[in-house]
Amino acid sequence: MKMLNRISCLLLFGFLLSICSQCNSPRMGTRYCVKGGCENGYGESRVDFFGPEQGDKFRGYAIWKGEFKNGTLNGKGIFEKRTKSIQGENYEGEFLNGAFHGYGKWEALPTNPWPKEELDSCPLKYEGEFKEGFPDGKGTLVMRDGKEYTGVFGKTLYKGGICYEGDCENGKGAVIYWHGLHYRGEFKDRKANGQGVEYDANNRVKYVGGFKDGRFEGHGVEIGYQQAKYKDGAWGIPEAYYLFEGSFKDGKYDGYGKNIFLKSGVISEGIWDKNLHCTGSKCKPATNTN
Repeated sequence: MKMLNRISCLLLFGFLLSICSQCNSPRMGTRYCVKGGCENGYGESRVDFFGPEQGDKFRGYAIWKGEFKNGTLNGKGIFEKRTKSIQGENYEGEFLNGAFHGYGKWEALPTNPWPKEELDSCPLKYEGEFKEGFPDGKGTLVMRDGKEYTGVFGKTLYKGGICYEGDCENGKGAVIYWHGLHYRGEFKDRKANGQGVEYDANNRVKYVGGFKDGRFEGHGVEIGYQQAKYKDGAWGIPEAYYLFEGSFKDGKYDGYGKNIFLKSGVISEGIWDKNLHCTGSKCKPATNTN
């Protein structure tokens, strides 16, 4: 009960900090060469995005410009992505086998109709060193609310993360990742070990409880959120739709737990396995393995 009360407070806090929901990636079409040498040499290639929820209508695109080798960017280049009415991003810098690698500048470009107050905690831009697609080395991450995180990225065992508070090797600290995910809690051997809180890219509480080597372990509470919906010219606030309190192992359900669907009030309680199957007399039909 104490854990549930704590979660209620964290949920309220999370809603106050809630920002734009991360949408599912559009389905990718076929990548094609626009001009130049897209196999070897300087060229420009493109992919168009389509989305089934919009009747397979065109939703956006991604463009790669620069020095190609064996069909991927290698050397200096530009990446530009736009997803219609959702978001966009730019990158200019060095590439290796198509991934950001070396020195570069990345910037997120939100498009209307996202309201400003829902964007304040989003990552805005990063400038510095990359490795295999993630910030790694010296760099600066700037959030939309103006907060800056400057230092050495990748020192923790989390790709694209920077320790911005405390001891993230063996102690208590906080790590923020390139695209906004962050963790606050106990560390051992540069991994989340012990008690902590994981937040999603929208600054909402995702999990509270035990961790082992960066994965959920032991007793904890996991919270799932619905996708934000756009209606009547505005985005709605993504609501929490389930809360699971119980036992975890290797990041998955394992043992006794209670899954609460917040809108309907339905509770499924019993012994859970990693495949989300529930066993016991209080398990609901959709999840009952008996």
